[in-house]
Amino acid sequence: MGEEETMKRLKLWLGMILLVCCLAGCGDQETSYDTTTLVVKDDGTFVEVVVEPFDKEYYDASELESFVQNEIQEYNLRKVSTQLSLEGVEVEDEIAKVSISYKTDEDYRNFNEGTVFVGTVREAINEGYQFDQTFRAYEKTEDVSVAQVTENGNYGIVITAEAINVALPDKILYISENVVTNGKKSAQTAAGECYIIYKK
Repeated sequence: MGEEETMKRLKLWLGMILLVCCLAGCGDQETSYDTTTLVVKDDGTFVEVVVEPFDKEYYDASELESFVQNEIQEYNLRKVSTQLSLEGVEVEDEIAKVSISYKTDEDYRNFNEGTVFVGTVREAINEGYQFDQTFRAYEKTEDVSVAQVTENGNYGIVITAEAINVALPDKILYISENVVTNGKKSAQTAAGECYIIYKK
């Protein structure tokens, strides 16, 4: 198979990730994730670790890394600053992990055409998010009011319309009904707008 055809297949593979999961970023610690995960940092920056099968003979890790790096460089040139950084591409046991860090959620949305908001509750309200969901407190079964969820505008919040695992810098306080927690600082979202409010 020629190099051009290989690149076409790699672009198709990467494109599927962008549409379904979006590209990911991580440091050494994040490479331990075995599912696609959005990792939110204390300073509001974040990375996303995309984990996908890489089990075809014509897949080449170095070509994948080169392609992703070029996409990031083109984006940063348009922004005239470094907004995205490729942390690494790891391929092991026919699994690929692509690691990209993002300075802002706007960069994530622009680069991936995906829906992610990372900020505070106050910022989310100012951006026009409606909080028109049923909410419950962490590890509780009874519903809580939107007023209770939004009473502290300084709480951190992640809003996404993607089915993805989310790792947070502090403990989860409230989640919308389409979110399942899998730890004090980790939750799995479903397709459709999901809200995760955490202590900050």
